[in-house]
Amino acid sequence: MSRASLGHLNYFSSIYHQHVVGNIFKINSCQKFPLSAHINDTFINKRLIFVGDSAHSIHPIAGQGWNLGVNDVKNLYEISKNNKIPKKEI
Repeated sequence: MSRASLGHLNYFSSIYHQHVVGNIFKINSCQKFPLSAHINDTFINKRLIFVGDSAHSIHPIAGQGWNLGVNDVKNLYEISKNNKIPKKEI
């Protein structure tokens, strides 16, 4: 640690953050996690459209799964609106 000891850092952290953050602990070892992802070769199958995790997935550490799923739904809505696809077809 640079100028402040871990004790000083915990002390100042608890004063300024009022225990919201909690104590800071020294990490003794590094950890690694294999990242993985998949994307389908196709996103449609007859009358089925794959969106969200059924179409693609990214490791949770990347934090993009929900965002990609919401974006899929938004894009599907825009495509159906712009192409005037009848509601019974969706």
